[in-house]
Amino acid sequence: LPELPDVKQARIIDEYSLSEDLATQLVKRQEADMFEAVLADVDVDATPVASLLAYDLREIKREGHDINVLTLNHFKGIFTLLSEGKIAKDSVRKLAIETIKAPDTEISEIAEKNNLTMLSEDDVAEIIAGIVQNNESMVKERQMGAMGPLMGMCMKELKGKADGGMVNKIVREEIQKLI
Repeated sequence: LPELPDVKQARIIDEYSLSEDLATQLVKRQEADMFEAVLADVDVDATPVASLLAYDLREIKREGHDINVLTLNHFKGIFTLLSEGKIAKDSVRKLAIETIKAPDTEISEIAEKNNLTMLSEDDVAEIIAGIVQNNESMVKERQMGAMGPLMGMCMKELKGKADGGMVNKIVREEIQKLI
C-alpha cells in the first residue's frame, strides 16, 4: 500500500526537519518522492531541495519553462554543487532554469557558463580587504560599528558568490586589523 499523504507529510516533517508548510506543498504537488530520491544520494540541507521542488518549479513553469525536462539526475547535480559549496543557495533556482535550457550539458558546466559558481576563500578575502581598506576612515571612526555597512558593501560586490558566514568572518578579521 502506498503511504497516505498525511502519514507521508508527518514523516517528512519529522525525518527532514522541514516546516509543515513545505512538507504539505511537497506532498500536495507530488514532489515528495523526487525530494527523497535527491536526499538519498546527496548530503545537503533538505530545505533548499524542498523549496525548489515545492515552490520554485511552479514559478519557473509559470514563466514559460518546461520543468518536465528536469530529471532526478539534474536535481542531484544541482544539489551536489550546493553541498560541495560550489554554488550559493541563491543560485539554485537560476541553475534549474539554465539546466532546462541546456538539459544535455553537465550541471557544473552550466553553472560556470552562467557565472553561478562561488569564489574561492582567497578571492573573497582579497575583495573584502580592498573594500575595508577603501573605507579605513569609517572603520577607525566606528570601529566594530562599521561591520553592518561594510557587510552590505561586500555582499553587494560579491553578488551571492560567497557564503555570508565566510564574508562576515573575513570582514570582522579585516576590521580588527585596523582597530
